[in-house]
Amino acid sequence: MRIRYWTGRFDLNDIEDCAARLAPALAERGHEVTLIAPIINDRPSDAIVSERLSIHRIDGDTATDQTETLPPPAREAPDVDLVEISGLLCSLTVTATRQDTVPLVASIHCPLPDSTDEDGDPVGALLRAATAIAVDTEALAGQLRAFVPAQADHATLIRPGLPLTELAPGPRLLKRPRLLCVGPLTRDSGFDIAIEALSAIRERFGTAELIIAGDGPERGNLESQAASLGIANAVEFRGTVAASRLPALVNQASLVVVPSRVPISSSAIAILAGQLLRPVIAAAVGGLHEIIEQHGSGLLVVPEDAEALAGAARRLLSEPGSAAELGRRGRTLARARFGWPRYVDEIEALLRAAVGTAVAAPSNAGLTG
Repeated sequence: MRIRYWTGRFDLNDIEDCAARLAPALAERGHEVTLIAPIINDRPSDAIVSERLSIHRIDGDTATDQTETLPPPAREAPDVDLVEISGLLCSLTVTATRQDTVPLVASIHCPLPDSTDEDGDPVGALLRAATAIAVDTEALAGQLRAFVPAQADHATLIRPGLPLTELAPGPRLLKRPRLLCVGPLTRDSGFDIAIEALSAIRERFGTAELIIAGDGPERGNLESQAASLGIANAVEFRGTVAASRLPALVNQASLVVVPSRVPISSSAIAILAGQLLRPVIAAAVGGLHEIIEQHGSGLLVVPEDAEALAGAARRLLSEPGSAAELGRRGRTLARARFGWPRYVDEIEALLRAAVGTAVAAPSNAGLTG
């Protein structure tokens, strides 16, 4: 198949960026993939070399509705458009895809808005035009039913996947416990909640530390918070860590913490934690309960509740047998439910099915007018 793949990021350093794994995987299976993504000025050049994968970076701020900004190969009609639904590039995607009659497959990895304006909302326009829609959690399927009810029957649940790390799980540190948070340093990520929780954890486990991997606008505030709590020496900011180096970092942790303030669809770092026998403590928001499963691969806690997070951490640190059992269950889930070959198989099957329906029903009729 000739696949034109639209994504709002494509960051090889971001473990949560599915496109950075999926586009090369589809190319490796023999498909011709033309990927279109925004320019990321603070990231190195794309380190992917493939005869079947071409990557085109465009300025998402200035190219909103200008299809002429696309390079010639990206203007050619493919067999299928694969569109990751996000705010970036959505308007450009609408403009470009309405010019073709190829099927459109939408892939959703982030929470949807509460409502859609049928006349001016590019996200709603793309979803209404889709031949097929992939959602990675049941929570997202429910949001889709509320957001674009007419398309609910076109949704397919394809659970997230992550390639299995080749790194063998190492022993968990118990004498000097380490908690790990990975993600952008924004208020939404909730890392300030983890820092507050660490202060309470250290009342019982005085050597406990917190490692924060990521960067962003909240770093200064987080550093100031740790200093004000008197635990600056116990909180280590690693900055951006490449996805390829994250397994080693997870292997150094006793627990992985996902304290998100806002609903998120899934969590690749939680799946990686399971691969490496690390239990996860996560806020019970969005699709996280489907990834973690209470008492499955970890514990779910009330969002924005530092004491609840601290209590869960103290429990797992004081009950190493229970923590180890959660880690073992997490590894089973990571292999059986969140495997990578299975994920690529299901996405590929959805794309082929969409191409197969193209003759009978042009897919982009909803974008005309």
